Amino acid sequence: FTENTFKYNLVMGEPLTLIVRASVYEHDGQKRLLLSHIDSGSGFTDELLSFASAGFPDEASSGGAHIGLRNNHRRLQLYYGDSAEMRLSNEPGMGAKIEMDIPYVEYSPQ
Repeated sequence: FTENTFKYNLVMGEPLTLIVRASVYEHDGQKRLLLSHIDSGSGFTDELLSFASAGFPDEASSGGAHIGLRNNHRRLQLYYGDSAEMRLSNEPGMGAKIEMDIPYVEYSPQ
């Protein structure tokens, strides 16, 4: 996501803000991890937000666009099933916002 922020929003001589957060919280008695990525770019188009809210339909229906977002969404679904969520929105006063909400898994060295 950070790479795309630079690729699509970096303009030499203009400031670009990037906020990346990770937080653990509890929901319905289970720990969850919320990863947030917010930039100060131009934000997502309405078309892309619709594409995301439709669950990132297959490549044929989108002409191959947004493959990185689709791949991240599918990877989350493969790892976590319905217990993972990827949300796209525009952050007021900033730009694009991506949140990934997944079950928290305690690290255990093997």
